[in-house]
Amino acid sequence: MARVFLSASIKATWYGGHLMTEPITVEEVAAIGVRLLIEELGTTRARQRMRREFARYKNEYRGAGRGDGSPLSD
Repeated sequence: MARVFLSASIKATWYGGHLMTEPITVEEVAAIGVRLLIEELGTTRARQRMRREFARYKNEYRGAGRGDGSPLSD
């Protein structure tokens, strides 16, 4: 059962493309974020950025309300 509820509208433009969407799930937001990172940075730099972000989380972190708390809240 989802524990995160979204209300979002995303509009993005870049050379040769654009995106207008209203994601309703966290997975959709993540997919859009990855696509935009790749458009902005290219595949290699986007992967590096994603690795840095994932490194902030413990390997066993299971999500809000399911583990020891968010690794980002201090």
